[in-house]
Amino acid sequence: EIEGDRLVLTRRSGASEDHSAADMPDDSYHSAWFSGIAADLERAIAEGADGPTARENHAEVRCALALTEGARRSADGGLRVMLNAPSSGSG
Repeated sequence: EIEGDRLVLTRRSGASEDHSAADMPDDSYHSAWFSGIAADLERAIAEGADGPTARENHAEVRCALALTEGARRSADGGLRVMLNAPSSGSG
């Protein structure tokens, strides 16, 4: 569900996650976002390339790419496009 700066992801199980954007109005550097990303990077480096943070990021990338490709195919043909859930395997 997307409304303005509010983004809520609701899973089939009914569990919801709030991913809303809440930057301070005068924060052009996005300091709250950046500090979280920096902590994720440090954790990913410490865990290594096969660690849980890297695997989670790879899963997000696969999903984003599937959504982007689906949107492009839909726009090209003006048709509804069914997407398969990306696998959670490595790569």
